Amino acid sequence: MKKFNFRHFAILLAFISCFFGVYSFINEKLPVAIRYVAIALFSICVTYLYMVKIGNKNQKRLEWLEGRQKLWNSISYRVKKAGEISFTKIPIGIIVYDENKTIEWANNRAKEIFMSPLVDRKIELLNPELYTKIKLQTEFDVMIYGRTYNCLVFPEDNILYLIDKTESAEISQKYRSRMLALGILGLDNLEQALSSLDAQERASHISNIIGILSDWAEKSQIYLRGYSEAQYLLIMDRAQLSALMAEGFPILEEVKNYCVREGLRITAFIGIACEDVTADKLFELAEQQLEMATNRGGNQCSVVLEGHVTYFGARTTSIETRSPVFVRVKTETLAEMIEGSKDVFVMSHNDMDADSFGACLAAVKFAEALNREAKIVFDQDSIDETISNVYKVIRQEYVNLLDHLLSPQEALHRISDESLLLIVDTQYQHLLTSEKLFKKAKKIAIIDHHRRNNDAIKNYQFLYTQSSASSTVELIVEMFQFLEKEVEIAPIEATWMLMGVIVDTNNLMYR
Repeated sequence: MKKFNFRHFAILLAFISCFFGVYSFINEKLPVAIRYVAIALFSICVTYLYMVKIGNKNQKRLEWLEGRQKLWNSISYRVKKAGEISFTKIPIGIIVYDENKTIEWANNRAKEIFMSPLVDRKIELLNPELYTKIKLQTEFDVMIYGRTYNCLVFPEDNILYLIDKTESAEISQKYRSRMLALGILGLDNLEQALSSLDAQERASHISNIIGILSDWAEKSQIYLRGYSEAQYLLIMDRAQLSALMAEGFPILEEVKNYCVREGLRITAFIGIACEDVTADKLFELAEQQLEMATNRGGNQCSVVLEGHVTYFGARTTSIETRSPVFVRVKTETLAEMIEGSKDVFVMSHNDMDADSFGACLAAVKFAEALNREAKIVFDQDSIDETISNVYKVIRQEYVNLLDHLLSPQEALHRISDESLLLIVDTQYQHLLTSEKLFKKAKKIAIIDHHRRNNDAIKNYQFLYTQSSASSTVELIVEMFQFLEKEVEIAPIEATWMLMGVIVDTNNLMYR
C-alpha cells in the first residue's frame, strides 16, 4: 500500500480552506465561524508546507556536506600519499638543515645524489663549494660527482632543493659551442706595398700570403673566402673561435714574419663577432671589430664574444697609412662639419698636457680659417705643470689669446644644438675635461693618435684616429695643407704646437 503523503494532503486542505475563506466573504449568510476556521486551517497548512520545505533544504545540505566530507577524505588521503611519494621518490633532492648547516633530514633522492645517509652530517664536509654558496646565494649551480645541479635555497626555512640539470647544461653548452661566429681578415697597406713590384712578383707575394691564410684556415677548421685581395671572410663556430683565442691568433705573427722577411710593409687585421643575433647584424659587428683592430695599429685582432671585447696581437709597430688622399678626405669632411656649424668648442682630456693644448690650439686655427668662432674648453685647475707655465705666459705676455679660452661652465652655458664639439687627444668620455658638455653636445668630432678600444666614445659624427702618428698635433697640422683657405698661425702658437710633438715623442726620440 502506498504511503500516505501529508504534504499533498496539506496542499489540498490549503486550497479547500482558501476557497471557503473567500466564499465566506462573498456570501455573508454563512456563519462567521466558518470564515475563521478556514483562515486557521489555511495558516496551519501554509506553515506546515513552509516547515517541510525548510526541512527538505536542510536535509539536502546535510547530504551535500556528507558527500563533500567523503570527497575531502578521499582527496586528503591522496594528497598525503602524493606528499609521501614526492618526498621519497620525486627526482629532486630535498635537504633540511639547522643553523649550523648540519643536515637534519633528507629525502631519498638527496641521499642518492651525495651517496650518503646525510642526516647529522655537516654540509661543509660534504661539499665545501655548496657550503660557501648556501650562505651567500639563494640560487646557484654546483657540481656534485660530475653532475650539475641547480640549487634553490630557502634560508628562512633552512631548506635546500637540488635539481639535476646535467642534460640541459650539456645541451646549452652544445648550443653555445655551435653559435655562429663571423670574421673579416684584412691586409692593410697591401696595394701600396706591392705597387712598385712587377706583375709576377706581385702575384707571387699575393699567392704566398693567400697560402699562409689557407693553411691556417685548414688547420683551424674554419671557412676562409676572399672577396678581394685585401679582405677575407671567416666563418666558424664558438668552439673554433675559443680555440683560436686560446692560441692567440698566431696567423698575425705568421703574416708579420713573412712580410718582414720579404721587406713588405703589410700588416694583418682581424675583426670577429660571436653573438646570438641575426647574420646581418653579426656581420656589422664583425666590421666594427675590424675597424677597432685597424685603429689600434700593428698586427691586431679584435673579438667581441657575447658582449665582451678581447684584443690580440700588438707585437709590431703601426705602419704609416696616412696617404695624401686619405688625409684630404678627412680634411674635407671635417671642414664641411665646421662650416655647417654655428661655432666650435674644442675640448681635450683632464690634466691637459702639451699635446692636448697644442692640438686644441691647432683645431681653433683650423676652424677660424673657415670663418667659424672657436673656443678651447680650458680648466685651469686641471692642467699639468707645462701648460700651467704656458698659461702664466699667456696671462702676462699674450693676453689676446685668453679670448680663445673658455671655462667648462661658460662653455656649457653657450653651447647649442648647432655647435660642434671637437674632441682632441682622447676618445674616452670619463677622461674629458667636462662630461656634462659632452652629454649636451649634439654634433661631435674626434681626432686622436691613441689606440681605440671598446670603451671609446661611439656617438660621434666624425672620427680620425691614427695610432701611427706621433701626436694629435701632427694629425691636425697635417690637415692644414689641404684646406682651401690659408691658416694663420703666430710664431708663439706654432711654438706651442711643436712643443706638443716634442713632448709626446720625448724630444723626437720615438714616434
